Amino acid sequence: MGFDFILTMCTKWTLCIVSVWISLLHTMHGQLLYNENSNSQHITQNIERRVMLKLDGIMKEKINEMDKIQKENMKQSFRAELDQLKSMMENMMTNMTESYKNLRNICNCTYKAVEYDKTGIDCADILKKFPETRNKNGVYNITGPQKDKKSVFCDMTTDKGGWTVIQQRINGATEFYRNWSEYKKGFGSPIEDHWLGLELMHTLTTKKTYELRVDVQRFNGDQAYATYSTFSVASEVTKYRLNVSGYTGTAGDSMTYSDGMKFSTKDQDNDDDSGQCATYWKSAWWFKSCFYTNPNGQYTDSEKRDWKYVVWYHWKKENFSLKSIKMMIRPKN
Repeated sequence: MGFDFILTMCTKWTLCIVSVWISLLHTMHGQLLYNENSNSQHITQNIERRVMLKLDGIMKEKINEMDKIQKENMKQSFRAELDQLKSMMENMMTNMTESYKNLRNICNCTYKAVEYDKTGIDCADILKKFPETRNKNGVYNITGPQKDKKSVFCDMTTDKGGWTVIQQRINGATEFYRNWSEYKKGFGSPIEDHWLGLELMHTLTTKKTYELRVDVQRFNGDQAYATYSTFSVASEVTKYRLNVSGYTGTAGDSMTYSDGMKFSTKDQDNDDDSGQCATYWKSAWWFKSCFYTNPNGQYTDSEKRDWKYVVWYHWKKENFSLKSIKMMIRPKN
């Protein structure tokens, strides 16, 4: 309790003591007049005893009052803390809900990023064999190079669906500055930051003629896309040489510059630059000298201007960092 409260209570108790003394003295004064022969010391002790008994009762009463006040103060304090905690929880839930909505918009995934027990050569094959999967984005299984199953994210809504996502950056959760073997095999989560793998890209794009779609988004919410009518990745013998052409879209053409280039990583320098693009920019790509798009560059949580970030230069003719980028392929009709 505060000092002012204690001081007030003590003042009240002092007045009570004085009042008790006066009252008892008046009583005992009458007793003295009635019995002049009484022993004065005995009477004084009697007064003291009665005063102490009276004060003890007053003290207990005041302590009970203090307990009630203290309990009430504790209740009020507890209620205030509960209200504060409730407010914090409501704000936390609001922020989590908003973050989840933003993530859904970025990755274009379904409500619960559902995993479907359906397998095909690619997402277009799954859509063809299982028509009920139309408009159901999620994680499906496709057949890998060794006839093993590989989990991929299938976009079953954009432009009639059937898109197999081969690369995605949405939150910086996965490190993309990796070596050759990792880029060959693939890494990341199909519903978050993800690289399908060069070997599987090669396996898919040598069976059929594929088209490529790239969706990009800025931190201010602006979105754009680029499509290429031809996309394929050659074998490892060629260092996974890229074949890409036939641009249309709203984002500008930032990939044709890399057409015909070999893939480069920090431990394999296959670019045409006098330096080493992969180590200089801490990235991996079909570098020439070096790039106009850097999908595997460093991720940042706000818009900044630097070539080391995830950029798509020809969208605004600026090297600003992107909030998200998604690359996906589909067999041409």
